[in-house]
Amino acid sequence: MFELEAHGGLGRKGTWTRSGRALATPLVLFVQTPAHPAPPYAEALLVSNRIEDPRLQIRVSGSFFEPREAGHPDDLPPSKGTPLSMADLEFPEEPPVGDVAIVTAENDLSRAANAEIMFLANGPQFERSPREFVAAVRRVRESLGPARVLAVTGLATPSNVPILVYAGIDLIDSSRMVLDSARGLFHTSDGSVFVEEAARAACGCPSCVADGDLQGHNDYALHRALLLVRNHLAHGRLRELVERRLANAPWNTAVVRHLDLRSYDLVEPYTPVAGQEMLAYASESLHRPEVVRFRRRIRERYAKPPSARVLLLLPCSARKPYSASRSHRRFREAIQACRNPSVVHEVIVTSPLGLIPRELERFYPAGAYDIPVTGDWSRDEAAIVAEDLAAFVE
Repeated sequence: MFELEAHGGLGRKGTWTRSGRALATPLVLFVQTPAHPAPPYAEALLVSNRIEDPRLQIRVSGSFFEPREAGHPDDLPPSKGTPLSMADLEFPEEPPVGDVAIVTAENDLSRAANAEIMFLANGPQFERSPREFVAAVRRVRESLGPARVLAVTGLATPSNVPILVYAGIDLIDSSRMVLDSARGLFHTSDGSVFVEEAARAACGCPSCVADGDLQGHNDYALHRALLLVRNHLAHGRLRELVERRLANAPWNTAVVRHLDLRSYDLVEPYTPVAGQEMLAYASESLHRPEVVRFRRRIRERYAKPPSARVLLLLPCSARKPYSASRSHRRFREAIQACRNPSVVHEVIVTSPLGLIPRELERFYPAGAYDIPVTGDWSRDEAAIVAEDLAAFVE
């Protein structure tokens, strides 16, 4: 059972009840091995053999070629282990076991219809194909709805956790940290460097303070990234965190662009129609679902006042609502001094929202966004306003 508490994009914060345990999501499954036990702060484990531990344990059951019988409801079924290029290759296999399923291709979805947890197969390969990653998430959500808990393994790093969660992933794992630690990579929320180039003295994690091993640091960095995402979800600021992470890797930017430009119809229904302050500082803010939805509704639903005869375009101001700013108060005073002020239709020109009629300036997101006001406009911003204005005066 999943109880939703907050969401941002397709990402969500909630309480997932599984095997009698109430677990906060999004959630990291920390890899548990005899050589490197999972850290004490881990809330759930990814294991090859079950151990005496009260935490949730998801057990790996091998592959199609060397399967292990799944004898527990929280055991993963054997994976086909096929690459994305062979995802539609037919294998003789049994339906997914119990409530846990691994989805490789679209034809797996019908067999997984009753599963509660959906694992996207071939997680590491998605790093080479962000388009396929978004397509895989879309297939699951469109076919099976939002009630399923969606997981991906082998992909999560501290720098991409916000993007994975924003794309709709509820469960990630620490296997990438195990691999990268063996390769000597030191992870932070800004990316990774070889440990020889890292300033471990500047890191305050328990492992670095105690001069511990690299995997201890990387696991803790992943854990901190998860806690940060949960906090931003709780306060309606996940998108802002996502945009700050776009510069970390091309993959991050590619995933968000695929979601914004090609999957708007999937993300928009999960986007709040009211909220707190929206910080629109990046170029990607032009394509935020809230922004696109507002612009579309102005073009498709808005009707100007019947008395309007003169269209007055006004510049935006740093202060919100606009009518509270000094410049707009003067505009209003001049208009009200006219013999018939109702014939003047005031429309504010701004980025990223395009055109904001005066009577809508207090509605979300018009009354809640913030941008740097310098008077400098990019070509994309100018093109958006020109397009909206042409449609507005038709």
